[in-house]
Amino acid sequence: MSTSHIEYNYFDDSRAESSISSQGERVSSSSNDADPNYPNCHDSMLSSQNGDIERRHPTVKWREALTSSSNRYELLTWLEDTPFVRRRGPPSDVISQCPGPRPLKYSTIWYRFIDEPDFLACSVCYEQSIKGTALSHAFLRFQSEGGVPMRCRFCVPRMASHLWPDAVARHDLDEVTEYAMRRVHIQDCKGNKETAACGVLLWYQPSDERIPSFLCCQACYEDQVQGTSFARHFAPSAKGPDFDESGICHVSLPFITGALSLFAAAGDWAGFKAAVHRRLQAPVCKGRLAEHHKHHWFTVPELDRGLWICEACYLDRVSFTPFDAHFERGTNDAASSSSTTTDGIRMCGLSSGPFIVAFESAIAGEDFRIFLNAAKVVMSNQHCDTETIDGPWYTPDDAPGMFNVCQSCYAGIIATCEMGPFFNITTQKPKAEITCDLRPSTPRYLLYVEKLAQAAEVGDFSIFGDFVHRISGAPPCPGRTALPNAIWYTADSCTICPECHESTVRETVLANKVALQYHPNWKICGLGSRRMKGLWAAACGDRSLQDFVACCQSRIKVYASTIAVVDTIKQAKMARMDLAMTYAALGTAYLALGRRISQRSRGTEVADDSPEYAAESSKMTDMMLKMMAHANCGYEWRLINQLEARWEEVE
Repeated sequence: MSTSHIEYNYFDDSRAESSISSQGERVSSSSNDADPNYPNCHDSMLSSQNGDIERRHPTVKWREALTSSSNRYELLTWLEDTPFVRRRGPPSDVISQCPGPRPLKYSTIWYRFIDEPDFLACSVCYEQSIKGTALSHAFLRFQSEGGVPMRCRFCVPRMASHLWPDAVARHDLDEVTEYAMRRVHIQDCKGNKETAACGVLLWYQPSDERIPSFLCCQACYEDQVQGTSFARHFAPSAKGPDFDESGICHVSLPFITGALSLFAAAGDWAGFKAAVHRRLQAPVCKGRLAEHHKHHWFTVPELDRGLWICEACYLDRVSFTPFDAHFERGTNDAASSSSTTTDGIRMCGLSSGPFIVAFESAIAGEDFRIFLNAAKVVMSNQHCDTETIDGPWYTPDDAPGMFNVCQSCYAGIIATCEMGPFFNITTQKPKAEITCDLRPSTPRYLLYVEKLAQAAEVGDFSIFGDFVHRISGAPPCPGRTALPNAIWYTADSCTICPECHESTVRETVLANKVALQYHPNWKICGLGSRRMKGLWAAACGDRSLQDFVACCQSRIKVYASTIAVVDTIKQAKMARMDLAMTYAALGTAYLALGRRISQRSRGTEVADDSPEYAAESSKMTDMMLKMMAHANCGYEWRLINQLEARWEEVE
């Protein structure tokens, strides 16, 4: 394939030759000097991959979108023509879409490679690429157990686009077996987050000195680079396995993943370098707000240029999609945008969950109107990150009032993911009493996102509805706060709160190992941190609670010597501050009383401070200052910081 007909002139050659600065930083030249031309090369990229890409099912991977997870995999997709999500089961044997790099913890159908049982293919990849081939017998079907993380390893370009088609053509599994047995022992990519001390043993870098800070982790090298024409340009990092700087795997950035696939197919290393340079110099999108003059902005003319997308989000989410042509380069004139605030701050639309999910749904359904219609509703309503919202609220019709979403989240997330028919408008409560449960700052946001994603992926809305019924009656997880006289789910000496039991334990293979018990003593939740939830998943994989319980016991000991001490110190500080305020009030009262007595004794409105009461007031003031100094003792604050740091080591 040749890319000569593709406009991929990201910037001129002199800029492509520039050095990229250290980790994640932009080069010295300003991004405002970049060439405004961007490629619309999605169709060419797809045509380079074993024929035409198949359509995706409208149910999208929107859990990644809502939690800013890893990159999309566009090449292996599957579509049913009928509506996928049903009100109540049974769950589909074939999930709606390949989960890509995201592990699934719920029970569903998987396929394992006969020569390496830990090398798995999801049901979508099996239906799409394996079923019906002469080598389909090499993957054996099984039902996974709940709580055991399973990850599809078939969907990456190395396997799906190279090794497997070659194996089928040659009727020879040797290279597939070699790759599978090696890949399961390589640590998975950590994504586009800083990975200092993450355990990555081997990094790869291009031998080209003009992009010296570009990094590729070993997993992405095996999955994305090896087997392409670009493999010869990469070599193990000269810094070796002792490389301990904060590293970002740049190949995990969606734009670079797409560019790698496109330009490697054409053997165009110069084009890839230009794409890398362009992406790495784009300012990081920091969420909902950004200073408009520091970004290149893109807009959708069909939305009257009321929606603006920052450069990084445009490159990662819009480039290499069928809808790139619907976007155009915007202006940095703040007055031109209705989404720009009076102080020059502009909101990036694709940092907002409803916009992201609606756009992904449009890609999945191959209909840009899905995004346009949802975006118009979202733009005409308040965002749910405000305190109160005017307009209707939506709640599941089989769990009324237990889960509420604002109109923006309903239009952008619920409706575009085929779950709109299962919701009704609610008028049960005044607006001030309702918080959108898909607002990222709410405590159970991630729990709801996980279950909504599961319901969408297996096509059974009752999974989410039943979860809402159960968890709505559970008190919030107390985290690291100890509670006395409470009901806990108990596994040996480990106690688990009702919320964590519903969200983490209930549907797992070890759920029958815990029992509901009353504990009069002070206890903390054993699953009150991400680390402990990960250890529970590991225990499910091992089908044994022994190591998990041992970690719980060790954690409780550390808690007793750190957080319990911190709480005691803080309570003492609060008591001293309360006492200081009491002394301050007494000092003021003594002074006022002395003046009042002076007025009465002299029979005049002019009052002098009574020496006796003034002395008492001064004494109270001195006591107040001593208590405040004691409450703000520097040694105690240093001790608190040390104890907090020690606790974080086990969290």
